[in-house]
Amino acid sequence: MIKGFNFVAGLIFMIVLQGCSTLHVHRHMLSFQNRPEKLPLEVGLFLSDKERNYDITVLLGSKFMIGEALEVAAVESLGKVFRAVSIFSEKDRVPPDIERIIVIKFGPETIASTSGGFRKAKTELFCEVYGKEWNLLWKETSIGNATLEIEKIQFNILGGAAGGAASGYAAGVRNEREMIQINTESLISALEQLNDKILTSGKEPILRGK
Repeated sequence: MIKGFNFVAGLIFMIVLQGCSTLHVHRHMLSFQNRPEKLPLEVGLFLSDKERNYDITVLLGSKFMIGEALEVAAVESLGKVFRAVSIFSEKDRVPPDIERIIVIKFGPETIASTSGGFRKAKTELFCEVYGKEWNLLWKETSIGNATLEIEKIQFNILGGAAGGAASGYAAGVRNEREMIQINTESLISALEQLNDKILTSGKEPILRGK
């Protein structure tokens, strides 16, 4: 009876912890490949309020603020393929030194799931590149996927209710860490793929008129 109580106590504690969590990207996780060249352009990244505040449900009602992550990550990733990158949020106020405008939006396939002992994340990004007068030059879709095997959860069934709660807390923290990791990895993968496309199929149309 006590063992069962401890298990339930830990499980309830984990669910309560997960159910009220808002997860944020860890900046130290963001790292992008250096590229052999950069396009000689100063670009402005435009993100709408919708994209900045975009979130996805990751586990038991917890949400990962992937829009917040995109705002940070996209500036860093685009900095690997353009001479300079800045960000702005008012569509009718394009900074005067900007030569191209980049718009990134999340696609409907941006999801997180858990099944078969694995956590899975998929990030779909729609990218459009415009001239200074909002004339469309190029557009592309990129998709990043990531998979992570779930660590097994072991509850402390000998430490009473406190032991069960402690085990539940540890499992909850581990779950949050894994969900942040997997969703960050899928976002990075999508942005790396976008950089590949910018330097290949996108290079000519983006540079046209330079």
